[in-house]
Amino acid sequence: MKASSSSGCIREEAYAVALASVRSIGPKRVRELLVGSCPSAAWEMVTSGQLDADDPRCRREAESVDVDSLYRSYEEAGVIASFIGSRSYPATLEAAKHAPGVIFSTGDISLLNKFPKVAIVGTRSATRYGLGVASQFAAELATAGVCVVSGLAEGVDTAAHEGSCGGWENSNRSGAPPCAVAAGGLDQRSCGGDERIRRRITRGGVVVSGDPIGVPAARWSFPKRCKLMAMLVDAVVVVESHLQGGSMRTVDAAAQLGKPVGAVPGSIRSPASAGTNSLLADGCFPVRDLSDILVALSLDGLWPPARPLTPPTSPMDIGESKDSGSDEVLDALGWEPCSLEELVVHLDKPVSVVCSSLERLSGEGRVRGGEGYWERIR
Repeated sequence: MKASSSSGCIREEAYAVALASVRSIGPKRVRELLVGSCPSAAWEMVTSGQLDADDPRCRREAESVDVDSLYRSYEEAGVIASFIGSRSYPATLEAAKHAPGVIFSTGDISLLNKFPKVAIVGTRSATRYGLGVASQFAAELATAGVCVVSGLAEGVDTAAHEGSCGGWENSNRSGAPPCAVAAGGLDQRSCGGDERIRRRITRGGVVVSGDPIGVPAARWSFPKRCKLMAMLVDAVVVVESHLQGGSMRTVDAAAQLGKPVGAVPGSIRSPASAGTNSLLADGCFPVRDLSDILVALSLDGLWPPARPLTPPTSPMDIGESKDSGSDEVLDALGWEPCSLEELVVHLDKPVSVVCSSLERLSGEGRVRGGEGYWERIR
């Protein structure tokens, strides 16, 4: 069935996919078309030649598109298309003037309309301090019901994804699921990033992209990803960053949108903290602990939770839980403040496991966290 088919048997999402696949139309024009009409009507405008005055290539490219076959390729890849005006299109993008008219996702995109969202970003060449802080904040935010968004890159992004997945899973999935914004299409061949992390995020959260499938994660697509991330979230937190890089692109985009940007203080001797320290000097809000982020979101008072996050179900479970996790973490913590990263290295356990024990101990009033460190209080 070629593009000229408009019998009504094809879903609107299929026409949205077709519009996004015609490169000569361009994302800006696609959005303009969809703001004023449904995808099938917009597609009819393209195939009837009404856009020839803007670019005569549009009709020629559109005529080569088999709408039905193209959409089946998305269904086979498990990729969903959401267009502006549809129920699944994120509300934060509706208000963003330069957001793409069509976005693509794997997982549950509806969660982006259910939770407040914070981007945690930073350098690929993060220090152990930066990795630990990113993971800790992400786990705490997820548990407190804030969706953590990051960009699937190495370093701080990966630590944030690991922490948010762990926080959500260890809260018995009562918190906020994780989200990633990818550069390139979401099919297996095109999407960059760690495949294991993507699968873990998709199981309960969502991975989104502004690019159709088949578009590779090329150099030019990363600035586009940073802008989409800034549009999606309510605030941006930079954990570690050099003076230039992808994190600063996200910061610039958020600043243009009037969204709050926070930065984690770092050592003046560390190049990885040069960017974050500069942001603090420029007036970004300092992020010392979870409450600083929640205050920026007007969500202070949600932390700590009123009960243990993973309550045992029987006296036997209580003994097993303490013996296998909590007491071991308490012994490693001692009576001096210790960072999450130091605990992970000392215990040689996954970040999510250590975070789970710390969250349980915090709920029991035995430890407390703040300014990137944990300390024992009884």
